[in-house]
Amino acid sequence: MKLLACVIAVIAVAGLLAYTNPTIEDYNQFIHNGILKEVRNQDPAVQLFGSAMSALASGLVASQTVREDFIFFSTYELRVGKEELKAVGILRNFYVTKKPDFKSKKSN
Repeated sequence: MKLLACVIAVIAVAGLLAYTNPTIEDYNQFIHNGILKEVRNQDPAVQLFGSAMSALASGLVASQTVREDFIFFSTYELRVGKEELKAVGILRNFYVTKKPDFKSKKSN
C-alpha cells in the first residue's frame, strides 16, 4: 500500500511539474516585469520612456531567446554579444542562473 501511495505521489508531482512548465509567453511576461522593475529605479523621464518601450523590448528579448523544453522544466538562454542571460523556468517561476553585466561595460 505504501508503494502505491509513493507511485501516486510521484505521478502527481510529475504531472504538476509538466502542467506548470513555463511557456515562452510566460518568459516574455517575466522579462517585461523585470524591465519595468529596473525602470522604476530611474529618473521620471526615463520611467516614462522605459514603461512605454518595455513591452517592445521584452518581445524582442523573448524572440531572441532559445528555449529548451525538458517537459518538467525549461531553460532559457539569450546571448547579446559576449554577454548572456540564462534562466530556468519551473512551476511557472523563473530563476536566473546567469545575468549579463552591462553596467560594468558601460563605465569603462
